Amino acid sequence: MRSDSNTTPVSGPGFLVISPSLDCNNACIFCYDNYRVKGSRPAASAQEIAADAARMAARMGVGAVAVSGGEPLLYAELEQLTRLLKAAGLFVCVMTNGRLLARAQRLERLLEAGVDHFHIPLHSDDQAAHDAVTGVAGSFAQTVAGLANVAEVRARRPLGLTVVHVMHRRNYRRLPELVDFVAGFAPDHALLSHCIVEVQSPREHLALLARFEDIAPFVAQAHRVGQARGLPVYVENVPPCMMRGREAICVDFHKFNRLAVGGFKAAGERGEGGFEPFEQSIKSGQRTHADQCRRCAIQDFCGGFYRSYIEAMGQPDLEPYSVQELRSRQAAARQTS
Repeated sequence: MRSDSNTTPVSGPGFLVISPSLDCNNACIFCYDNYRVKGSRPAASAQEIAADAARMAARMGVGAVAVSGGEPLLYAELEQLTRLLKAAGLFVCVMTNGRLLARAQRLERLLEAGVDHFHIPLHSDDQAAHDAVTGVAGSFAQTVAGLANVAEVRARRPLGLTVVHVMHRRNYRRLPELVDFVAGFAPDHALLSHCIVEVQSPREHLALLARFEDIAPFVAQAHRVGQARGLPVYVENVPPCMMRGREAICVDFHKFNRLAVGGFKAAGERGEGGFEPFEQSIKSGQRTHADQCRRCAIQDFCGGFYRSYIEAMGQPDLEPYSVQELRSRQAAARQTS
């Protein structure tokens, strides 16, 4: 997240994720909240959510809040929530599918409320492929229009933008084309995120997972496209050893070693309100390491990968880092610096 907008974060590295509602206008095939009961749940007030968020952010020692969902723009009090979070001195990122940002007036209201950063997923550079992921015809056109509106604002005032792409078995072969398309909106960076299947997720989601060794060459190609287009490209939920020579683009390193991440999301049965806390997934029991990771020199600094990957694929074919390899690379880096 950038800090060159309305309010600079006042605390340490990390952020709080809050989900006022799980209601969504997409039905993404990989969504790990699809198993939850949605609808007919009374939404908490902006005042209640902002107060809880401010207390949790202070306890965690972070100065940034990401408002997620569901789709946060469906939460009726989003602008008021943003104003209250800003009044508490917090940097505000809205994690939206971008469809409702196609309405320029809604974007302007959010900017007036103080939103600092947008985090918007794009599931393909191809309309049919994107809409197949979201389950909604026309969603690609709306998200692209929303991205275009945000890009237009960024040309005249500070505003952060991340475009995220969830990689899975159906789309990873077009990563280079996707990054080339995303570069046209000139975001701060693109984030390529390996598909997550959580413990509670429907087991049919496991079929969406792609092998790390299959994805890695396409991530490398996409990274080169980004370099050529002046677009920083990062990757998450992929072990750094699969990105040898490109470890700097693995954000899991930063999450595991530097960032404090936590939050709360809407929960409870239909007709009941309430929220449940969650912890940073990279340090939760949902992650593990491969058998060969025991021989890796950086295991203590690596967040590993989701246990569901082994459930779907078995043990991944990873090459551990040796102390000698790390020393050789450090020596080579000193000679070229």
